[in-house]
Amino acid sequence: MYKIIVADDNETFRKGLVFFLEQILGHHIINEANNGEELLNLPNIHLADIVLVDIEMPQKSGVDAMRQINWLFHNVKSIAITSYSDKVYLEQLIGAGFKGYVLKKNLYDELPKALSSVINNEYYFRNIDRETFAK
Repeated sequence: MYKIIVADDNETFRKGLVFFLEQILGHHIINEANNGEELLNLPNIHLADIVLVDIEMPQKSGVDAMRQINWLFHNVKSIAITSYSDKVYLEQLIGAGFKGYVLKKNLYDELPKALSSVINNEYYFRNIDRETFAK
């Protein structure tokens, strides 16, 4: 069981994801955020095993929020939740400290594997070649 924080500005999507994580996968959601600024201000970020972050949110993007969080809390692992599979976008995610990403359209199929990979200190970027990591 992992301690997870979920950040997404779409409340319906976020609640569905929380239900899936808790009821289907058996994980513990320790907090939620509606946007990047709210995520940055959560008092228990450092307690999370993993943070699932929508990269497009109001007030502060998930990329900008995780860049700051990774600078402050080196132990926090994060997975981007996105609709974008563009290689340039993925390079930004890696640069911001994300350890993986899952496309929203494949979320429920891929998330269990992504969580396991990232928790085990592996990257989870399905649509990007390994050479990108060497740059």
